[in-house]
Amino acid sequence: MRTLLTLLVCASSLVAQSYIIDQTANGSPGTGRTEAGEMQPQRVWIAPRMLKIAETEGDGVASIVRLDIGKLYLQFPKHKLFKVRDLADLTNKQERAALREDLRQKILAMAALSEGDQDVLLAENGLRRDGTTVAELKRLGRRRDIATHPTEGVEIYENGIKLATLWIADLPRPDSLFGAYTAISSFSDEVEAELRAIEGFPLEMELRLDSGERMSFTLKAEASGVSGGVDIPLTEFEIPADYSQIGWDTPLPSDAQVCDICGNEVPAGERQFRGAWVCSGPCKLKHIKAMAGSGE
Repeated sequence: MRTLLTLLVCASSLVAQSYIIDQTANGSPGTGRTEAGEMQPQRVWIAPRMLKIAETEGDGVASIVRLDIGKLYLQFPKHKLFKVRDLADLTNKQERAALREDLRQKILAMAALSEGDQDVLLAENGLRRDGTTVAELKRLGRRRDIATHPTEGVEIYENGIKLATLWIADLPRPDSLFGAYTAISSFSDEVEAELRAIEGFPLEMELRLDSGERMSFTLKAEASGVSGGVDIPLTEFEIPADYSQIGWDTPLPSDAQVCDICGNEVPAGERQFRGAWVCSGPCKLKHIKAMAGSGE
């Protein structure tokens, strides 16, 4: 009886930390920033150790982060394809630390600069003379309502450089929310500790991310609707059986039409010309002559 009660309590706790959120954002794990960094509508499924973010417009591309098995999936419904990487392969935390230490040493070796000028240059790059990393959480002292929930603003700094602005609601937060981003970024241990120490659920966030592919961008996301305490089936975080896997660096199949005359791609926006796809004026002429020769 005690075992059954324990299971029921655990299941209830897991559901309490599960959410479906509608939001706008300029990117997602694995896909990076959206084209031109514009904000696009997304739906987010969040459960302990799992997170999925999917476009609600366009091709419905989705990122699935499985902290429980250490995998990141990219799902492409239009093509019924998926890609997968180990999360451990996507972090560049050690590389970033090494690059920062190399830059610190170079600045300190600049004999032409005074110690004060060196300190200014170090600070501009988020570095300290002694090589330590100090993370700090600052409360903004301001409140906002987001998706009908009152929130409090906080910021996180690393050696004086702002890395995050978050608006926190008084809601339970599953580990997958921040875990999905810290798993594929290069946040220092000190910054990760500040993120984990936050009590509550961020309904709006701005994170400065460095990915394992040596790219960096600022991720922005704001919730417009929040459904908490929902029972999300495991299948939501799994790849459908009829999808095929492709390599991580393999491009998706081209949507471009091919010219029926020469085989080159037809420029985007072009329509069929007299029943054929043609890419240029000369190919149109060849098509007309072919039709005339066949008596059509």
